[in-house]
Amino acid sequence: MKHFEQLQFSDLKSSDIVIICDRDGTIIEEKEYLSNPDDIVFLPGALEGLKLMNHLGHKVVIVSNQSGVGRGYFSFERMNEVNGRILKLLEAEGVEISGVYCCVHHPDDNCDCRKPKAGLVLMAAEEIGFDPENTIVIGDKTSDIDLAQTLNSFPILLRTGYGKDTEKLLNGFKGKIVKDLLEASEYISKSICARREVKLTGKR
Repeated sequence: MKHFEQLQFSDLKSSDIVIICDRDGTIIEEKEYLSNPDDIVFLPGALEGLKLMNHLGHKVVIVSNQSGVGRGYFSFERMNEVNGRILKLLEAEGVEISGVYCCVHHPDDNCDCRKPKAGLVLMAAEEIGFDPENTIVIGDKTSDIDLAQTLNSFPILLRTGYGKDTEKLLNGFKGKIVKDLLEASEYISKSICARREVKLTGKR
């Protein structure tokens, strides 16, 4: 896993830096195997943070473990209804999501797509067109942090969802810990601008 300053974001356009964003506990409230589209509630700062990411030119890709399908708690179609509702609500707020990728397997299936494995991100990279290393992974769980390590990317842990419990488990964490998606997007904006200023002026 890299420190933020080790990432060569100063050499990239914002559109080349893709945000890999968790769903439950990051964008919407964590509700333990959410299967009813009517139960979707956006977390404070989520809409504002996603809007700012779009404004900065970043593509946002949602990558989520949805083992409720594999466990038999709800159907694949029901999961898609929830995702469709989320996208519709985000679109109404002016937020653009480049893709939604979900692992539906049971944790015991040992698949290649369940976070922290990188299968879903690699699929998204091929379909959307981006370098998996030029990403920032945002989420509230250890699987999100470990995914960033798998990708050799940069992690941002949110204190929403399970984030506060996850924070207690981290030791020597080289990423960034913030309150919510809005604070994450503000950190990304300031950090990238600072890196570009260093490159332009040669000053630190």
